[in-house]
Amino acid sequence: MVSLEGTPLVCFTNSEGRFGIQTVRPGSYRLVVVYAGFRSQEVRVRVPGDDAIEHTLDMKKAPRSGVAVADSLPPFNLSLSVRGAN
Repeated sequence: MVSLEGTPLVCFTNSEGRFGIQTVRPGSYRLVVVYAGFRSQEVRVRVPGDDAIEHTLDMKKAPRSGVAVADSLPPFNLSLSVRGAN
């Protein structure tokens, strides 16, 4: 799950870890990424006017915490695209 903190904007990635969030007001946001079997990540993003930003996160395997996760999880890159709205 991917969300922009402080907004109702939430989306889910596709099977390749790609996602897009459209019509975001310009400004600074904290992008929060939660994906089963991986450590949660937060990153600050700045959304300009009507331009898109792109960012790739290297998702790290989560330490075991009572949840069964396959040992063979591959490295996972999450590609995002956020487009501002005027």
